[in-house]
Amino acid sequence: MNVAKMLLFLFIYLFAFYTWLFISWENEWTRFLGANLLSLAGSAVSFAVLFKTYRVLSQKYRCFWLLLSISALFYFAGYSVCFYYQTILSVAMPYPGWADYMWLTAYFFALAAFLYAIILRGISVSVKPLFFNLVLFMVVVITLSLQYIVEPMFIEAGYTTTSTFVSIAYPLLDLCVLVAIMICYYLASSRYERILMVFCGTGFVVQLATDLIYVYWGGDSFADMGTFLDPLWQINLLLQGTAGLYAQKHLKEVKIDLSFYKTVNYSVLPYIGTMFLLTLIVYENYADMDILLKGCIIALLLIILRQFVIMKKNKQLMDEYKHLAYHDPLTGLGNRAKFKEDIGEICGHSSADNKAALLLIDLDRFKGINDTLGHQAGDCLLKELSEKLEGEITEKGTVYRIGGDEFLVLLPKIGSTSDALVIAEGILANSQQPLSVQGNEFVVTPSIGISIYPEHGQDTETLFRNADAAMYRAKEKGKNNYQVYNSALNDLLHERMQIEIGLRRAVEENGFTLYYQPKVDLYSKKIVGMEALIRWKHPEWGLVPPFKFISIAEETGQIISIGEWVLREACKQTKRWQVEGLPLIGVSVNVSVQQLEQNNFIQTVTDILKETNLSARFLELEITESVIQDLKRSTEILQDLREMGVRTSIDDFGTGYSSLSVIKTLPINVIKIDKSFIDDLDNPANQDLLKAIIWIGKSLGLQVIVEGVEEEQQMNMLLEYNCQFAQGYLFGKPMPREEFGKLLSGQQRDI
Repeated sequence: MNVAKMLLFLFIYLFAFYTWLFISWENEWTRFLGANLLSLAGSAVSFAVLFKTYRVLSQKYRCFWLLLSISALFYFAGYSVCFYYQTILSVAMPYPGWADYMWLTAYFFALAAFLYAIILRGISVSVKPLFFNLVLFMVVVITLSLQYIVEPMFIEAGYTTTSTFVSIAYPLLDLCVLVAIMICYYLASSRYERILMVFCGTGFVVQLATDLIYVYWGGDSFADMGTFLDPLWQINLLLQGTAGLYAQKHLKEVKIDLSFYKTVNYSVLPYIGTMFLLTLIVYENYADMDILLKGCIIALLLIILRQFVIMKKNKQLMDEYKHLAYHDPLTGLGNRAKFKEDIGEICGHSSADNKAALLLIDLDRFKGINDTLGHQAGDCLLKELSEKLEGEITEKGTVYRIGGDEFLVLLPKIGSTSDALVIAEGILANSQQPLSVQGNEFVVTPSIGISIYPEHGQDTETLFRNADAAMYRAKEKGKNNYQVYNSALNDLLHERMQIEIGLRRAVEENGFTLYYQPKVDLYSKKIVGMEALIRWKHPEWGLVPPFKFISIAEETGQIISIGEWVLREACKQTKRWQVEGLPLIGVSVNVSVQQLEQNNFIQTVTDILKETNLSARFLELEITESVIQDLKRSTEILQDLREMGVRTSIDDFGTGYSSLSVIKTLPINVIKIDKSFIDDLDNPANQDLLKAIIWIGKSLGLQVIVEGVEEEQQMNMLLEYNCQFAQGYLFGKPMPREEFGKLLSGQQRDI
């Protein structure tokens, strides 16, 4: 049974109920029997649907539906008592009696259900003021009702204390439940939750009206079943059941978001009601009021007027707070909270014919600019970038900044994936235009990951995770490009997570080893040095090469501890070979930019040399050209290392940021020319370029080493260019320490 069928059942049910009452009005026993059976049927159907909703749901709302089902069960119990008295015993029901107590208990369980729904959102700042305003308004309404309606009516009717209490309890409990439903409605974070509250609220409005009629005409007049009020009481029960069916149909959409905030309107009503009460007091008792009482009432009125002013100021502050809660203070773009709200709404309404796209943008090498020029310049750059992004997107979507140098673009309506690709290509093309910050021009390129709704996920978390996986793939592809998510990226993302977790364990359990590759003098063919290269001994994957895990170690910050281990182990092994009488050669160790940025880096190198008792002249630290981004800081560190006696070299020379004017001023000893320069020596242009680099390096007084030599033809050409030192597979691959030790020992015997 779906919602439409339930509403149709409600209509047919009411029609059948009133038809039965009409045709059997003259026969009291038949009328009572039909009214009791139909009432039992209505409460039973409601209980069955609500209890099934409790069984089906797996969210926190389960308890809410359980309490509502118990409420329906007590209605059923009350109608069972009526059936027993009127149909089996054929006597009039006592008023008040057990049926009334069962029904009143049902009210309390319904109230508990909606109070529980409010508690689920207890973190929200709007709960307490809303609850206070509604309770205050309820007090005003109850006071006026008791003064001008209920009290005169009961005095005239001569009610007993018990019957008065029971009669008043019905509409008062209705009103309490309605207040709770109103709070739930205003705190609802989705359209689906509000619809649930509309169903329940409509039912209790009908029940309140019916109970007021019941009280006004006298409860004992309607104590027996079989009156025209009986079908009206069933409306509330069946509308609750309809709400349960709606919840079952929209299991995925009904969610609880405790961070949701909503401004509540109509908060002025309680104060208007209070002023109205004070006005009535003055009007009816003015002649008997003394000066103190009059002054007190005037003071209260002034306090209420002052409260109006405070409420206006508070509204302004809350509007500002809401803006800050949903926007990035630097760029003015929406933040992560705003993104979650917007995409949640889109996921609830998009379809296969109306797709949505998510573009996750991460700026390439922004950290280097930020560290070099300072955070103020970085902030200016981010502002300019955000303006460029908004100019590119315009009305096609929304741009968000979710932290640091990460941006999101949400395209709510795209016809196909190609529409998102056009936007991504536009962002990439626009990024090639330089940005001017503090007199410097920068080109900041983005890496973009794209996921499509509903193909790549039907909820916020999945879409974001898949866009993140695609963005990392774009980084791996060389940056400054976009990648669309596909299922194969899940395997890559899983592998990445496994590597990150495994690295932590490897650091703790010493799961690394070093391999050594010789550096040779091309003239003598002797080993004159060695490079220490890390390998990861994984228990399942075997020996893992560095290109698989170094980038992840750098992103997670684990490169600091790993790099320190490599440095210590390389120095320790070099000293061990020296003690064994093997040739005195130095060891070179790769050092990441993150290690150099550590304030205690120089002290760490000093401590390791002292600990291993290795002379500083036998240690060479290889750094990449990226250190040139922060030239001043890098120069200071390299100068300190030179004063210690530690040699330094620029690794992969010619592939990064280096310029001849900068290399000339840096206190380095060696440049290592990247393998790419000798891969195609058949090309005359490459030959001239390599020859020029070697000549310039030697002219600057630097030792020049060419990496990646694999063929004798390459070696002979290097000799022709007067290059003395080289490294590559032609002379030896990276090898374990035992194997390299034998190689050194063999060279010693040759000597």
